[in-house]
Order: sequence, then C-alpha cells, then structure tokens
Amino acid sequence: MRTPLATFSVLILVGCERPTAPPANAPPTPPAADASARRAVAPCELAEGLGRKVFDRASDGGVDLAPLRRIFTRRCIPDATGGRAWALVPERVRLEGRGWWARYALMRLGSDNARFSSWPAAPSEDEVAASATPFNLWKQPGDSEVEVESMTAFDYDRDGSPELALTLRTSNHEGPTFQHAHVWTFTEGGVFLYERTLGARLHGVRDVDGDGRPDLLTHGPYDEPGVLCGTEFPSQVTGPELALHSLSDGSFSATDPAARAFALVACPARPARLLARTADGAVDNDATARNVACARLWGAPEAEVEAAVRRECPSPDAEAPCTGCEDLELLLRWAHVAPPLTLSATP
Repeated sequence: MRTPLATFSVLILVGCERPTAPPANAPPTPPAADASARRAVAPCELAEGLGRKVFDRASDGGVDLAPLRRIFTRRCIPDATGGRAWALVPERVRLEGRGWWARYALMRLGSDNARFSSWPAAPSEDEVAASATPFNLWKQPGDSEVEVESMTAFDYDRDGSPELALTLRTSNHEGPTFQHAHVWTFTEGGVFLYERTLGARLHGVRDVDGDGRPDLLTHGPYDEPGVLCGTEFPSQVTGPELALHSLSDGSFSATDPAARAFALVACPARPARLLARTADGAVDNDATARNVACARLWGAPEAEVEAAVRRECPSPDAEAPCTGCEDLELLLRWAHVAPPLTLSATP
C-alpha cells in the first residue's frame, strides 16, 4: 500500500526583517496626531488669536491700525470660574484713506473652543440692536466714528452665566452723538438680547445706589432727534437722565426708591418756568425741553404744560436765529407723553 506524500507550503518573505523588541528603557512611542483634534485654549486667548489673524491679514495701506487694535485690546471679560468669557472679536477690516471699517462679533466663548456670536448694530436714532450691514464699527475722519464705550458683565438673573451690557457711541461730524446700550445674554445655545430689557432705550450703565449691581441709564420717552439752533444740522434732544434700577430677581425698576432718588438729581423740583435762556439771552432749546419733561415728572397736568409752552415760547425768527423755540412741536409732544414715574418732595 502506497503512503501518500505529505504536502508542504513554503512562505517566502521578501524585503522583510524580523521585528525586534525595543530596549527596556526606551520611551513610549507617542500616538499618531489626530488632525481633527483642536487644542483647547482659555477663552480670552482664543479671542486674542482670532483677532490677531484678522489684523495680520490687513495691510496697513498707510493707515495707522494702532487705534483699531486698541479698541479690541482687553475686550474680553472672563467669568469668575475662567471657563467662559464674553469678548468682542474683529471678523473683517477694510482700510480706506485715512480711516477704516470693521465688522466685529460679540462672542460667548467656552474653554472647549466653543463660540457663539451675535453682531451688534452701530448706534443710530432708529435704535436697532442687531447689525444688518457689512460693518458695525468705523472711523472716517471728518465724517463719523463708531466706538466701543464700555463693556460690563454681571449675572442679573443669577443663573450662573453673566449677562453683558455693551455701550456703543456714534459721533457725527456736525451732527448728533448717539450712545446706546444693550444687555445681551447667552441662553438656549445662542447670544440674544436680555428679555427683561427689551423695549428700553438705554444709553449707559452705572451703579446708581452703590448696591453692587450695575443699573441701566435712560432718558425714557424724552429722547428725540432735533435740529441745532440756527443751523440745518441734526441734533439729539434728551430729557433728564433716569435709571432702571437692577433688582435681585433679574428685573429692573423705573419707579422704586433708588430710581426716584436718581431722577431727583436731574429734576430736584418742578420748574417755575419752562422757557430757559443762555447767558447771552438766546433761547436754550435743550434746557427748555428738559424743563418740560421735569414738569411732567413732577405731576404737572398735560393741558397745563401745553399752555405754558405756548405762552412762554417765542416763535422762531428766521432773521434772528435762536431767539425762539426752534422745535415747538417736540415740546408739545413731550407735554403729552406719559411720564415713566412721578416725583414728589417726600419719598
């Protein structure tokens, strides 16, 4: 009986060497880098890096970028824990002649490189909060300029995430200066206007009573565009400065004792006369408008204030500028505006 032959398979390795074990004291081999991984950085460091890239791409073109860079220097406010921050971050810069245009974002930043943005509008008389234009910050010598006045972070609603009060100012050559403030919050995965300040026309932030909570400044309903006396240049007519006092529940009061005490600084008593004049005898239209507002805040009836305006205000004289009330219609409107609070000699 024949015995079958055994079959052998031979594997031939070409160009291969037998692997050798590394020395016992060799350092471990680092893992391969993941190209998709991002190094987590501190929020303000992230904001600074984003802004630096924008400025590095911008050619100086003979324009001094130092003032523009200073606008964004230290425009980052970290939370108390340091894990999150509010920041103003430039996204686009355009140089033009001796001036510049920029678009910036108000960002809520996290330590995991997360960022959420909104784009505030430049202050204007029609009071728009969100920007729909390519640029929301600029400096055009001889024309106009928009600048950041202040940033204030405070946790109004005590949810552990502070709100951000941003005050901006627009200066116009031979025109009015607008200063508007808005309070922003981070909620539901986005940056939005703080709901408890919606509808309020604000122009600044200040702790008016020293309780440690930043209050909001406003002129209430007494804030309208006008015309400079003796010219055709626009102006802004404002009444007495009022406060929205910050309360511990996250809301604001225009009528509580702190708000009333602040209003008394601007309107310490009911004006005996509404018409005001400058030292040289010209009609002071701005002071006259403030007197109308103060009279209403002190409880003067609408009809009584209207009658006083008509009785005291001389008609404008085209041949003698500033000798009359330049905007009688504005004064009459303010005579009929409902005041946001009523003042009295006793608290």
